[in-house]
Amino acid sequence: MTMMRSSLAALFGGALLFAGAAVAPAQSVVTEPVGFTTLTVAARPTATRSFTYVALNMFRPTAYRGVVSSTAGTTLTFPANSFTANQFTSTAQGLGLANAHFIEVTNGAGAGVIADIVSNTTNTITLSEDISAFLTGGTSTIRIRPHWTIGTALPTAGFQSAATASNADKLTLVNGSTGALTTYFVHTTGQWRAGASNAADVVLRPDVGLLFERQVTSGTGVSFTLTGEVKLGATEIAVYGGAAQKTTLVPNPYPLASRQLNQLNLFTNNVATGLVGGNTAAQADNLVVIAAGGSPSTTYFLHTTGQIRVGASDRSTDTIPEGAAVLIVRKAGRGDFAWVVPAPTMNL
Repeated sequence: MTMMRSSLAALFGGALLFAGAAVAPAQSVVTEPVGFTTLTVAARPTATRSFTYVALNMFRPTAYRGVVSSTAGTTLTFPANSFTANQFTSTAQGLGLANAHFIEVTNGAGAGVIADIVSNTTNTITLSEDISAFLTGGTSTIRIRPHWTIGTALPTAGFQSAATASNADKLTLVNGSTGALTTYFVHTTGQWRAGASNAADVVLRPDVGLLFERQVTSGTGVSFTLTGEVKLGATEIAVYGGAAQKTTLVPNPYPLASRQLNQLNLFTNNVATGLVGGNTAAQADNLVVIAAGGSPSTTYFLHTTGQIRVGASDRSTDTIPEGAAVLIVRKAGRGDFAWVVPAPTMNL
């Protein structure tokens, strides 16, 4: 499979530069609030590149809710006959990655923690990572959902298609840990593709933002509707750091504007739990919000006064817009941390 790849710094730098299921037996069905949201990818302004940073802010319907009986490393145990074998895995019914599911902790100190499901039996689930530290047998509650994929979330209608990626509208996914980019494009066959391969089954993780680049210079953008469940609880998002400066593209996972920046548990000034402040934006870690189309961009940082600033202005009560993905810039020498995003107040 041939994929377009480039460095994260080059693409994000360019963006700123050019900115001018089956329910288990005996399991009660619990429904979450449902709705829809309309997301828009902006048209390309004449003679400039156009980037839109998008968040998938609805979730696919819950497939299972219940209490974990016990944990052992990456394996969680549930009551007998809670599931069908391989119900939540990519081997089920030959669906490939289109059937990939993830688990979310919904109570306690670990609320919002997520992990991908690798396999399941009729009463156990094996995860891609060990989250047992956040779980207590007989007490911890979890939710299982299928992942969005390119095929289930994104249309091709309205986007410019072409035989090659260079002339088509594109979607880029960012590996926050490595900075590697993978780019998909709309092919003339009506498929999102990676090289010559159909990308319909590619998973769109709930903690990752989407970066679109349009080729069309018409005055209107492409809008599409996402129908699903409303996320009610906290959401864990991995923010990456390291020896060199690192940028993570993260979503606002809720279908309305976030809480105020000073209520987001992000600007903590503790390197282990959040963004570190400083006297200037250059010294501090940054949150960068980029308007649809790639301009303008707004860079926030935690000032030593305790204010969240843009330049010299206190902007502590600003919010992350609905449907937006934003950049978190972690300065050199600061490690990874897990940002637990509190849900905004919703009148449902």
